[in-house]
Amino acid sequence: MNLLPFDDESTLLVRTDFSDQSAWEALRRACQEGLDDVTRMCFVDDPAHEGATVEQLLELVSEEETFVLVADHVALSQDDAPLLAVDTFQDSEDEDDEGEEEEEEEAWEGYGQALRVGLTGLRSVVVNLSLANTDFEEFAESADADGVFRGIDSPFDDGKDQELLESFRAYRRGEG
Repeated sequence: MNLLPFDDESTLLVRTDFSDQSAWEALRRACQEGLDDVTRMCFVDDPAHEGATVEQLLELVSEEETFVLVADHVALSQDDAPLLAVDTFQDSEDEDDEGEEEEEEEAWEGYGQALRVGLTGLRSVVVNLSLANTDFEEFAESADADGVFRGIDSPFDDGKDQELLESFRAYRRGEG
């Protein structure tokens, strides 16, 4: 497998499932149009990554990358395209300096942990993880019962999250 590209101004989306080209194209189009005001997307569409596991992808990601999105079979086969968001942030602090925090049991273990993110939650995840406003654990705590983060109801909702999902669905149906 090839090393994944790094660009600190882009969000990396790696395709690991090649069974449905139209779903991948629909996802790409929806993300390009629906996220262009918050991030540039870097799409990795390399058959060498077919079936890659989280562990394999972690070996290919730059140490500078804090998270990576994965379009696996689950994401490309479901109606709301729940992408896998993988925590790739490597804390450079010495473990001995953590002190008491080390003794507390945490639900989110950090590096290598993954969370499903539906398209209606994708903008929030991309923006907040990129800016380090929110960490993975907070998104995991806000996930639905099925473990997918689909966003948080907000009075500031501009409707763009739902537009992203509807665009994906329309492209998948061959509309647009």
